[in-house]
Amino acid sequence: MVFSNLSNVCSHLQNASRARLSLTSIPMTKMHLALCLALQKQGLISTLQVAGRKPPTAELGEDITLESRESLENELAEQPWLGMDYQAASNDGVATAGLSLPPDEVLRSQARSKTLSASVYKSVGVPVNPAHRRIWLGLKYWDNEPVLRSVQMISKPKRKITAKVEELRRLVAGKKAGIIQPLVNPGECMFVSTDIGILEAREAIERKRGGLLLVRTG
Repeated sequence: MVFSNLSNVCSHLQNASRARLSLTSIPMTKMHLALCLALQKQGLISTLQVAGRKPPTAELGEDITLESRESLENELAEQPWLGMDYQAASNDGVATAGLSLPPDEVLRSQARSKTLSASVYKSVGVPVNPAHRRIWLGLKYWDNEPVLRSVQMISKPKRKITAKVEELRRLVAGKKAGIIQPLVNPGECMFVSTDIGILEAREAIERKRGGLLLVRTG
């Protein structure tokens, strides 16, 4: 069921990009969210936000000047996690994905899997019912061409393919590893499900992690 749903997500993202949509949504699951965060980290999508069945409202701020834009770009270059709406822990609390919680409550929630109250979800525009939550993605384009041109599954429900670090090195270097075709085109990425989360193949090599080959994009 997980792989069949992921296959539908890949087809949806590919069709949405080819249709030149600026915003699209997919069902909210832990695997989908992890994959979308990995896509955003590689610059393949512009925005990511968890909301309901209706698109999230745009938050209009102050007019952006050239100086403020350069300052923001420098800040994101030094702290890229700020672009994913994550903030570092502070003495006053921890802000994660728009939900502000005190440190003690965060630790208790992690230890006991404590669910947040309905008022907290409603305050950030996230439905209380998990079945109504969707991941809204902003798609990117360059020279009138989609950045996310193709999204293809590697592993399938009846054929799960894993790769060790040595095999990932061969694929990134442009060499075939088993039945898996190498990464040869510019901007081509491969995402691997490891024991520390979903990583792009090059990041998995840096962290010396092999795993299940999920998706390749180009």
